[in-house]
Amino acid sequence: NATGDEFFITDSWQFYWDDLKGEKYLQYIPNTNHSLKNNDGEYNMKSLTAFYKAVISDSQRPSFNWSVSNDSIYMHVDHSMNSDYTIKQWEAVNDETRDFRVDAIGRSWIATTLPRSDVGRYAVQITQPENGYKAGLLEITFNPDDEIPFTFTSGTVVTPNTYPFSDFISKDPKGTR
Repeated sequence: NATGDEFFITDSWQFYWDDLKGEKYLQYIPNTNHSLKNNDGEYNMKSLTAFYKAVISDSQRPSFNWSVSNDSIYMHVDHSMNSDYTIKQWEAVNDETRDFRVDAIGRSWIATTLPRSDVGRYAVQITQPENGYKAGLLEITFNPDDEIPFTFTSGTVVTPNTYPFSDFISKDPKGTR
């Protein structure tokens, strides 16, 4: 997924994540559009490659989980299985609209590395900006010094959690909700 996708809103994960079954991971790549190009070469399919190699060799994947509640993101890392990792908080602001496409705000996602938690628990609040909207997510990279590290993210939170239009309700629905 791209944080600046032209076709899917930044927090679209919330509409499908809970319906996915089994082992599941998510990665939003900051400052990219739908094609994922122009990502400074930092990502270059490394995490996908790491995951693929782990699956075909039946190797253990990193153990962590995350959740979102209102404007906060929580992440827990199992230190007994994962001792080498870094966590970054990424945020971007659009002073006018709920639009985080690269075409609208440029490459404006900024990362802050979080201090390591002794117990592997992290909690961040995506504070509401003075004007407009702010989006944020947590990114975790396991074995960051490896040539091909695992990188995953939480879902993205947008605050305030409002939309510029009300829900559309068809006068003549053709399906079920």
